[in-house]
Amino acid sequence: MRRWSILILKDLFMGAKTFNDFLKMNDRISGKVLSDQLKNLEKYGYIKKVVVSTTPLKAEYQLTKQGKDLKKVIY
Repeated sequence: MRRWSILILKDLFMGAKTFNDFLKMNDRISGKVLSDQLKNLEKYGYIKKVVVSTTPLKAEYQLTKQGKDLKKVIY
């Protein structure tokens, strides 16, 4: 797991839900890197992307059970 992935998971535990939430909590991460890391975390089953609204498109990210199981490791 990469450095940004761990920080993104930590932010999810702290209440971040949207792409912009993650950008605000990590001012040194670029949008491209964040997007790639979110896709990887979703691919490996740690998070899931939930479309909340289609017009305008709004998505939120949630921890899966597998992601929640990492809480002890992250903290």
